[in-house]
Amino acid sequence: MNSPETYYKDPRFEMTIIGRTVVRVFSSIVYIILTAIALIFILSGIEWLSWSAALIALFLFEKLTRHNHSDRQIGDGKEVERINLAQYITPRANRLIYAVYDKSLLVGGNFFLQCFKNIIDEPEVRELFERLNIPIKEVEQKCETYLKETASEKNEKEDLNAKVKRLVQAAFESARQDKSPTIDISELLSGLSVLEESKIQRLLSIFNIEKEDIGKVIIFTRFRRKFQKITVPHLLSGFRHHEHKIRHRIMNRAWTARPTPTLDAVGRDITDEAHAGRAGFLIGHEKEYRRLIDILANIEKPRAILVGEPTIGKETIVEHCALEIVADKIPQELFDKRIVALDIRRLVTGANQDEIRKRVSVVCEEIVRAGNIVLYIPDMHNLVKINVDTALSLADLLLPLIEESRIQTISTTTKEGYKEFLEQRTSIPSSFEMIEVEEISEADAIKILIYQSLVIEKQYKCFITYKAIKNAVALARRYENDRPLPQSAIGLLLETVTDLRNKDEYRVTAEAVAETVERRTGIPVSGTKEGEARKLLNLEEQIHKSVIGQDEAVKAVANALREYRSGLKGKDRPIASFLFVGPTGVGKTELAKALAKNQFGSEEAMLRFDMTEYQEQKSIERLIGSPDGKTTGLLTDAVRERPYSLILLDEFEKANPELVNVFLQVFDDGRLTDSHGRTIGFENAIIIATSNAHSELIKTEIERDIPMKDITEKVKERLTDYFRPELLNRLSGIIVFKTLSRDEVKQIAKLAIVEIQEILALTQHATLEVNDVVIEKIAGWGFDPVYGARPLRRVVEEKIKNPLSEIILKGQLRNGAKINAELREEDIQLKIENQD
Repeated sequence: MNSPETYYKDPRFEMTIIGRTVVRVFSSIVYIILTAIALIFILSGIEWLSWSAALIALFLFEKLTRHNHSDRQIGDGKEVERINLAQYITPRANRLIYAVYDKSLLVGGNFFLQCFKNIIDEPEVRELFERLNIPIKEVEQKCETYLKETASEKNEKEDLNAKVKRLVQAAFESARQDKSPTIDISELLSGLSVLEESKIQRLLSIFNIEKEDIGKVIIFTRFRRKFQKITVPHLLSGFRHHEHKIRHRIMNRAWTARPTPTLDAVGRDITDEAHAGRAGFLIGHEKEYRRLIDILANIEKPRAILVGEPTIGKETIVEHCALEIVADKIPQELFDKRIVALDIRRLVTGANQDEIRKRVSVVCEEIVRAGNIVLYIPDMHNLVKINVDTALSLADLLLPLIEESRIQTISTTTKEGYKEFLEQRTSIPSSFEMIEVEEISEADAIKILIYQSLVIEKQYKCFITYKAIKNAVALARRYENDRPLPQSAIGLLLETVTDLRNKDEYRVTAEAVAETVERRTGIPVSGTKEGEARKLLNLEEQIHKSVIGQDEAVKAVANALREYRSGLKGKDRPIASFLFVGPTGVGKTELAKALAKNQFGSEEAMLRFDMTEYQEQKSIERLIGSPDGKTTGLLTDAVRERPYSLILLDEFEKANPELVNVFLQVFDDGRLTDSHGRTIGFENAIIIATSNAHSELIKTEIERDIPMKDITEKVKERLTDYFRPELLNRLSGIIVFKTLSRDEVKQIAKLAIVEIQEILALTQHATLEVNDVVIEKIAGWGFDPVYGARPLRRVVEEKIKNPLSEIILKGQLRNGAKINAELREEDIQLKIENQD
């Protein structure tokens, strides 16, 4: 059916200002007179007058209780061809419109700005701005400034009538979209926000108010008004219906159903819970719900299986179906039916094989005989796990009976459960239509969190700002990979609230939510503080404390991190992805370690994978998991647990070509799907691949004194000998490492000695003195044109670390001892000076 035509007609706008005033005054006088008459009749003592007074009192009471009710409600179920929008406006909203209309007609000025000014004087709108964390005084001052600028504008009646209609039309659309039954003050504000009025849009932009935000924050004010008289519900379902005591209903309205005692004993009637207002609250998942209804209405194959992660909302969809059955908003094939959840544990508890067979048979017979049952099987994979005998599972026993009897059935399972237990059984995919339940959108998650926040505020006596909710959803979507929305965001918000209440703080802000994420994940998500900003600006200097030379590479990784922390990085790619090319022992891995230590907290934050171990195609499963889902991947698991990390892929050119295809997706989209169908995000990771490709070319060109810039270009051109062009094009940068000079190896030797000195001072309270002659000798022994500084580590161990270890184990060191490293006869001797 097409949407009905809308129009706006209010007879009071056809009156003059005096006429409207007379009507309002006359109405008030009539109510006063009726009240006085009722009192006189009651005091008269005459019976028939007392009864007349009672009738007048009932009339006045009805008017009083409905003093702010509109004539009709949006979505009241009445089908009409034309809708008069005036019938959906509450008297309170009408009074505001009349007042602004009259003032604009008399003294001029911008009608919409004056509406805005009057609206923000209302208490619930003031709370709305408090939720947005915007000072209402500043909004009022700015609005007054704009009104003064438009004071000279004159308004004609026809022009004002058109503006009123535009405002009411926009408010009606906002109310209908947000499922509000009437157009009240808050809906007028929402309508103003979506009108393309330059003054209003300019006012909203000054305070960074988005159109969508107002519609969502109105939920707070709407239910605040509602719960002034009744208690805030303990569960989300309470926002849809008032809770009542559960009454078990067996019979349908046609009186054709039959009792189901065995099913009732091993099941739970979800329709009863929906009827009592304890189930059925649904936001999002519209596509999955419509698909479920279509399948259940199919006479030939009325069986659906909802597949999705735990807590993603599978059962919520089923509960909403039960609620729609209660409300008769359902196709004929589901009309007046009951959804009963089968409790597998109760079905098999205390029963032997024969009794289980009998129970299953009786349950199916009762369902068929009753004719009004939709069977719900939660966690269907558990049917396969339970064996009735050595050759038969509970699934083998129950599912053929369901299919044979054409029982309308809803089942749920996880992605892992479907892949591991159900997909291989050809009878299940052929008997059940699969519905993949996706994570809800951020917009829907925000709405759910607003409702949940009302419950949390009641429980924890706190105040949750809208920006805290919005931030919780955005950060949970990005950083909380263990659970889907909205549960991940609810968990994040609850942890923030608990932490603040432990500190005797009551206001929950976006900054507090960001701090919780940083504490849980180690990922810096809030704005850079002064200390961190200073560290980022001097990152090259910090890295060069442990990495000698390779200025271009150090600069590239530092720039990538500064771009990430300043918020300029693209959303759907890793922080950066580099290919470090150069001979062995020139600092490629050392730079990765230094970066992990300086920016990611420690070297343990570096996830290192040796690509020589992944040369076979089968080895790819070790990284991302096996196709059957039985084993998970080392890479995907590591990033899922620690999304803020540095990933080092050593000797990348030796990886299997198929594995390179996997990383094409990571470099391009910043995500990877693991063997369980879960999306793993790499947006907060730096990926560094190292390669020794064309190392000999680099060495030869450097010896010929070719400029490093020219060498880099030549190496990049020849990298296609090892890597596909599309892979190279997706990298943030290709850095060519030059070979190390003798002087640079000497500096590295100094760093190695300093590291030993620090360890010795910390663990043995002793000092180690090494002069330049000794360091020069160590550097000479450790220098190799082919292997760079790699032999240096072995030299330091042989000449310094090993002799020191023997001294310590022999107990020759005392607190405060001094050890001198001296060069004697082309060898290094350690001399101990113990203090008395």
